[in-house]
Amino acid sequence: MSNKSNFVIDIGNSRIKSSQVQGNLILESKTWDRIESLVTALPKDQNTIVCSVKHNSEQIKNIFGDGVFIFNEHSKLPIRINYDTPQTLGRDRIASAVGAHFLFPSEDLLIIDAGSCITYDLLINNSFEGGIISPGFKMRLKAMHEMTEQLPDVIAQSDQYEWGLIGKSTASCMISGAKNGIKNEINGIVSRLKEKYVSLRVLMTGGDAILFESNVKGSIFVRSNLVPLGLNQILINNEDI
Repeated sequence: MSNKSNFVIDIGNSRIKSSQVQGNLILESKTWDRIESLVTALPKDQNTIVCSVKHNSEQIKNIFGDGVFIFNEHSKLPIRINYDTPQTLGRDRIASAVGAHFLFPSEDLLIIDAGSCITYDLLINNSFEGGIISPGFKMRLKAMHEMTEQLPDVIAQSDQYEWGLIGKSTASCMISGAKNGIKNEINGIVSRLKEKYVSLRVLMTGGDAILFESNVKGSIFVRSNLVPLGLNQILINNEDI
């Protein structure tokens, strides 16, 4: 393991984040409103990796120049990818799986990322075996509002209601449906996978992980920064390129 810190950049669908990473430690993280501001703040004395779900390699090179390592389909990985369409597999999903593998290298893992969408990714014997993608919490609320005539937009109220199953207003019924639907979905998927992989360790990450970590059955390891940890390991794995 390298003792130096690296600079990792994660450009997602809804946010731009940079982190200083050393081993399993996130030394500093920052969220950026504009990619141009991040470019001007790039460190001159550190290796940098860029992961983007919105830009191809040529676009990243045009934005950041030649001084960064671009995580793409040609990058060397410390895990195997057993996926029918690897060219469509999100780089953030791969990075999260690499981060989980770095923390628990000898274990079978299920990584649940509760964000805009909820992804479930299975890592068995150091091999990414695929996963599940379903709508996230806010996406479910937004879909109910936008795809019906009468249901309101309740996203701004979503933190005002507890986990009661039976709502007493339209807003609380919608929020209960989204929250409890996701809770039961997670519990059901974890239960089915543990029937096949008895020693499966479950990790949860993502912005909405805090909503569900205490409402899911069994032991779950919550780590908010699996992606930067994984990107750091991918950068280390490609230092000789």
